[in-house]
Amino acid sequence: DLFTSSNNPANYVLLFINIVILAPLLEEFEYRELIFKTFKGFHFIIPSIISALLFGFAHTLQFIIEGDLTQILFIPVYMLPGFCLSLIYHYSNNNLFSSFLVHLTSNAISFVGIIIQLSQEIPTAQI
Repeated sequence: DLFTSSNNPANYVLLFINIVILAPLLEEFEYRELIFKTFKGFHFIIPSIISALLFGFAHTLQFIIEGDLTQILFIPVYMLPGFCLSLIYHYSNNNLFSSFLVHLTSNAISFVGIIIQLSQEIPTAQI
């Protein structure tokens, strides 16, 4: 809905900043940095699983609250990248930039894919 609400290019720039830069930065801080620091001293698999669960719920909860219970099936879909990002964070010696860069890249690829899909759906005038 955010992409289709307006064709104003400034909206796409704001969406890019929010989706590709800010969201990964905040999510990596919340779901990696804070979780791993909170569970410091535990085997790394514990904060990784907690992080993945929270990441999965965070990406589906709004839809579930709105009544789309099929989104429950997508929790594991979001948990997998959350777990992978946790492993990247852990194996990079808790370097937030490493997991942030991978997360940013993933969101950028998705963003470009959505833009391409939308550009193909826009009817063009035939001359």
